[in-house]
Amino acid sequence: MSSKFVFATQLGSTAIRAVTSAVVAAILCMSQSAFAQPWSLHPGYETEQVVGGTATFGFPVGLGVDNSGNVLVADFGASDSPTVGDGIVYSVDADGVVTPVSTGYINPIAVWMDASGTLYVADAGGGCGAQDGVIYKDTGSGPVLLEDDFICPGAIVQHPLDPSKILVSELVEALSPAPLNSVVYAVDTNTGARTVYWDGDLTGLGGIALNPVTQELVGNDIVTTNVHELASLDQQSPIFPDPFTGSPNGIAFDVDGNLYVVDAGGGSPGSIIYRHDFGTGELTPLAGSGATGFFAARRVLHHNGVVYWTQGFGLWSLVGKQFVRGDSNGDSAHDLGDAVSLLSLLFVSGSVLCEDAGDANDDGNLDISDPIFLLTYLFSGGVTIASPGLSCGPDPTFDALGCDQSDCP
Repeated sequence: MSSKFVFATQLGSTAIRAVTSAVVAAILCMSQSAFAQPWSLHPGYETEQVVGGTATFGFPVGLGVDNSGNVLVADFGASDSPTVGDGIVYSVDADGVVTPVSTGYINPIAVWMDASGTLYVADAGGGCGAQDGVIYKDTGSGPVLLEDDFICPGAIVQHPLDPSKILVSELVEALSPAPLNSVVYAVDTNTGARTVYWDGDLTGLGGIALNPVTQELVGNDIVTTNVHELASLDQQSPIFPDPFTGSPNGIAFDVDGNLYVVDAGGGSPGSIIYRHDFGTGELTPLAGSGATGFFAARRVLHHNGVVYWTQGFGLWSLVGKQFVRGDSNGDSAHDLGDAVSLLSLLFVSGSVLCEDAGDANDDGNLDISDPIFLLTYLFSGGVTIASPGLSCGPDPTFDALGCDQSDCP
């Protein structure tokens, strides 16, 4: 790291603080083994480092998606003191290739792209205390000021009713007097004019996300350490009966309305990525890391079946393990042996190396219906093997089953 300082957000604080490179180096020496490899907490998934190392990112935070399907990363960068040009928005393609797409920021903390390809960036400036938060738009020729009356912006989402507006969360609407309530503003993407969209009793609204199924807005609050439904202009209600152990730094939805939450942790067990099922309400831990503080997980994104999150100096992902559905005995073929192995598992004392493969009918269970489905497929026809079908792929259906071993890469 060539620079003298990097800048880190302190959990539960509205400040952005400088950390010397010597301190960072010491933390790296002590924590790199735990930090470098977040682990999967679900048997059907595995973690991967998409981008890592200080040569690429300085302090990656916000996540988004561009119109080509690439992941967008808002990176603070690392410098002696944050100035214009240190912050950069990058795109990361499916092969992990990183490309700068918009430059000229101080501390870009959130990013969102509309259907026309216009990029919107929330820049925290010199920190919440500096009162110089700015919203920019970039149509391809560089960032242009849209609104500069923010103190500490946190996230950007599409307005659920008006496509000409975006919603921007503000951690505090004023630095004094107390209480310092959080607020969500609707910002006109043409004029920059803003109006209050939500102004309730939360005081640590770090970000917001819009449920694509219900169009309901939710926000993650670092003071109550919970995620809340922002139901009306000034009302909120916690989604979870118990708060998280640390700070819910980031939230995101998938296309089916399932919610993903980054809990940065306050100690053991460190950062955890959760999935909240839209239908059942079940909260499932997906991935974890012993890292906290500077190296804690920050923001999360669900895109094309993959969960991404920023942590430390890198971009991480959680992907489904590859398998062939119906190949329960792992011999790379669909035949009577697969049904026999399932019957042995159910009624004798057999086992399968990949539960997902044994779940032939993709109902999330291993039971008598699976060998019956396979026998019907083999000898009667009329049924189709569910995705990933007869070739290698991840399970598109979330369930409790895993895959310890398969012939897939």
